[in-house]
Amino acid sequence: MYHKEKLSPGEHYVNIRGVKLWYYVQGKGPVLLFQPGGAGWGGDAIPYIETLKPLEELRTMVYLEPRGIGRSQRLNEPNAYSLDEYVEDIESLRQFFEIPKIAIAAHSHGGFVALKYALKYSKTVERLVLIDTTPHIFLGNYDNWLRKRKGYREALSALKKLQNTEIHSDNEKERAILKILLPIIHFYNFENVSSQVNNYLTNMVVSAKPHHYFNKNEASEYDLRELIHHINVPTLIINGDDDMPHIVLGSKLLHEQIPGANRVIIEKCGHWPMIETPNEFFEAVFPFLSK
Repeated sequence: MYHKEKLSPGEHYVNIRGVKLWYYVQGKGPVLLFQPGGAGWGGDAIPYIETLKPLEELRTMVYLEPRGIGRSQRLNEPNAYSLDEYVEDIESLRQFFEIPKIAIAAHSHGGFVALKYALKYSKTVERLVLIDTTPHIFLGNYDNWLRKRKGYREALSALKKLQNTEIHSDNEKERAILKILLPIIHFYNFENVSSQVNNYLTNMVVSAKPHHYFNKNEASEYDLRELIHHINVPTLIINGDDDMPHIVLGSKLLHEQIPGANRVIIEKCGHWPMIETPNEFFEAVFPFLSK
């Protein structure tokens, strides 16, 4: 059971640990909290709200915009956007919702948070859905992989022009960079989804600071490889076979190290299977959530 008013359909604001957070609720059934990849790229929850609607047939979906992301409060304190702070926000939200055990689905950077949460609060996790994420960022052959991407040279040229363009805020500069880089890095065939993705990029609330904080302070030290074997909850791992090398390898490690975990590799797909290959994505997720 859970507190019905706090999880009534629609958008909500709540003060959690002194931070005003935004979340959106739709669906029916047990609660599934969706932790977005926002701090990993700067975008809000709208792409997830728009593409994950089928899951609302099975679950009461709680789409969270974590601190500093989208409509949630911006913070200036040092370490305000650390993975540990995001973990404690989830636990405080779970208590706020009055849910004994919570299922968590998470994408990219959101998966870093979900993994750390499951390690610290394993007794309160019902199950995990980990989408294109990794227990460690090891870039290895990333540069070679990037040079072979379609549109790489054009992106470099566009980025150089952007450097000489006056942009009045970090958030708008982040949006401009995303429009250049996401097509070549995050998608197997961007042309198939370009209209949809460009609409998201144009209209979303972009938040540069959490993304910059992670890259500067935590990305090089983030490493859960020696710990993830302690995760003892039902876990589904999904990744596109054309995702970034550290995500593909990291998904393999998660599958190998988390006891009993299932892994689905989606062919001809990049970092966003819910956008690029929705049929294959939901074919993987529905049976797992129906158990």
